[in-house]
Amino acid sequence: MPVYRQGDGMGVSEVDETGEPLQIGLTLERFPADDVSTETIAKELAKGASKNPRLQMVGKEVVEAVKLSDQTEATLVTTEFIKEGSRRSLQMKLIAKDASGQIWIVSGFLVGGKESQWPAPKSKLGVWLRAHLVSLTLTGKEVDAKGLEAAYRARDAGP
Repeated sequence: MPVYRQGDGMGVSEVDETGEPLQIGLTLERFPADDVSTETIAKELAKGASKNPRLQMVGKEVVEAVKLSDQTEATLVTTEFIKEGSRRSLQMKLIAKDASGQIWIVSGFLVGGKESQWPAPKSKLGVWLRAHLVSLTLTGKEVDAKGLEAAYRARDAGP
């Protein structure tokens, strides 16, 4: 289920701070149960992305254990790229398993101009995007909105 947003000026700026178009989006996918760990899946996903000739990795991927909004254990991998030589891309992939072992992957991306500082994990939009990924629930519990509300407040506070 892809959710894609071109910057529209309503919550997501049309352009980044360098004047380049801003893109942000999420994709949610479900895969059959498997015994492989979420950390292994995360590392394989990062490895696959690093082999894409259109992407030049900036730094090294960060793989971290996280707890989802419903306290489900998950793994988050964060990578930064220069895309096609002219765009900066932040990619986050959250991997979790539900009680039946099915694998859930939420992919988030933020793309701006090559010199933009916005497609970065610690930027206000990067933190906002991460909050959306970890708000996933797999147990039927409601989303704990505190993390999302804090990310929206920080994003809306301005530069």
